[in-house]
Amino acid sequence: MPAVTTRRSYLPALAVAVTLPAAFSQLWPNRFPTPGYAVYALMTLVLIALSVALWVRAPSDVVSDSRLKVLLILVFVTWVWAATILVLKDEGDWRFGLIALLILVMVYAKQPRYVDVRRAMAWVAVIEAASVWFNWTLSQFGLQPSDWLSHDNLLCRPAHRAALIPFTGGEDWGGPFGHGNILGEVGAYIVFFALPQRGLLRVALVASGAYFVAISRSETALLGFLAGLAVIVLFWIYRTRSRAVSDVAIMAFAGVGSALAVAYVIVNPTLSERTYGWPGLLSLWRDSPIVGVPQALIAQLVEEEELPVWAAVHAHNMWIDTLLRSGIVGALLVLSVVLIAATVMVKAGKVGFAVGAGLLCAMLVFGFAEKVFSWGDGLGVLFLLLLGILGSSAWVRETTQERATP
Repeated sequence: MPAVTTRRSYLPALAVAVTLPAAFSQLWPNRFPTPGYAVYALMTLVLIALSVALWVRAPSDVVSDSRLKVLLILVFVTWVWAATILVLKDEGDWRFGLIALLILVMVYAKQPRYVDVRRAMAWVAVIEAASVWFNWTLSQFGLQPSDWLSHDNLLCRPAHRAALIPFTGGEDWGGPFGHGNILGEVGAYIVFFALPQRGLLRVALVASGAYFVAISRSETALLGFLAGLAVIVLFWIYRTRSRAVSDVAIMAFAGVGSALAVAYVIVNPTLSERTYGWPGLLSLWRDSPIVGVPQALIAQLVEEEELPVWAAVHAHNMWIDTLLRSGIVGALLVLSVVLIAATVMVKAGKVGFAVGAGLLCAMLVFGFAEKVFSWGDGLGVLFLLLLGILGSSAWVRETTQERATP
């Protein structure tokens, strides 16, 4: 395991700067011109400025990982393409993505150490868990915070109670995110980011994240969560057991995973009616395969009832949604990012850090039924994947350096 030393680091502060304002926006209305907007904007600017100040003072003595640099450049190109398409279609403002650009430049110029990534993961997990628990507590009193979409100053609204016991009856509860699928996915991210931590913090975060997955009642989130955990367990078996045992474990996990996937399709053949809309969306994409189609056209077809209502938000599939929003060029760029990230994470998994690989696997499962990534208007969930990539790269780099030291 890489040695732990202390020094000034910008990455934990950057993680707080990305996560805390987003959590705040789920607790208090911050759409202009509500008072929460000023608080949200000021919080974001102050935290980003602090992160940049720490980044400037942070030493640049870390040996650069060339593969990580290539991956970060590819992520940047993917972001630029998606942002350009949004602007050309008059569907977004590229200035909203400047924070994403700043983050990519910071981690490219000064690659963080593993201990810095672990602390950043801890901050993300703690903030997200605290936000969900706050919402859960309010729900027990029949309340929920007003989200950023609200135009008034109400802090709370009536709401149904979240389940106390997982998998019991009652209405679906999405916590601060408003949807069970997102709540379940965030719960899985909390667990994955908790695994590298230590002591009571790891126990509390793992228990919290697993509980959130359970009460979300999201089949997609549960399957992605289990798939990610399976990848982590398989890498542990690979490192600690013989090749024969590893091969048997891989075949067993693959068999169980395939059986679960088939069972899910048999029970839910339309994937909650998603398959009704995908053929129409793909047919629409073929009319403009290079750059995708305008959101206004999708909204018009939804209004004319040629597409399902949910298509107005996104395609409920990360690949179909990317084809629609960014065309085949954007989809190929995203695929390249995923493949190179997978090589970095698999290499790390073989030498003791499988969290990144588990995180990526879970995201790909989530992406079969959800959008997952939001390219062009900010990093969003992509920041979580970025932490997994940075952690994997730093672990391999520092482990290799330790082995090379006499």
